[in-house]
Amino acid sequence: MNGYRTLKEVCEMLGLSRRAVQGYEKAGLIRPSARNKYGHLLYDEITVRRIAGIQYCQKLGFELKDILEMTKEESGELCRELENRLGDLQEKKKEIRYLIDKTREIVVALKTGEGSFPEVIYEMIKEDL
Repeated sequence: MNGYRTLKEVCEMLGLSRRAVQGYEKAGLIRPSARNKYGHLLYDEITVRRIAGIQYCQKLGFELKDILEMTKEESGELCRELENRLGDLQEKKKEIRYLIDKTREIVVALKTGEGSFPEVIYEMIKEDL
């Protein structure tokens, strides 16, 4: 069957486990497109793209039930949800940047022998408390 990929190929291509794809099926997000003569599940290109989209939404923090609802929403509501998630990601980015910068400062202070571990950490973060 030309134009189809087996479950194994889809999993390898997208870096997913069989269980993840089976979970998408169970949640009603996708269906196999066909079966080959050996009974293996096959997926067309549209379904493979849908699986990649589901995977991306999960990375954004959406649960499968949320993703299923999102597939039914109008684009305006969907954009609002994505904009909210974008705001959350930007806040996390700020927090991670702060942690990276402070950790660098702490490492430098510890290497120069400016005090014990708890003292150095406190000195570095006390103005942020």
